[in-house]
Amino acid sequence: MTIQDLGSIGELVAAAAAIATLAYLAVQIRHLSNATRTDAARPAAR
Repeated sequence: MTIQDLGSIGELVAAAAAIATLAYLAVQIRHLSNATRTDAARPAAR
């Protein structure tokens, strides 16, 4: 296995990590959006 092969594997791992991070962020943003929408619909306590 050459250094170029190792570099290619590293790039593949980095790409998979980037996709996983984007998926995680999408889930978190959806959750925050739903929570904000729920709180906005609730009447304010006095």
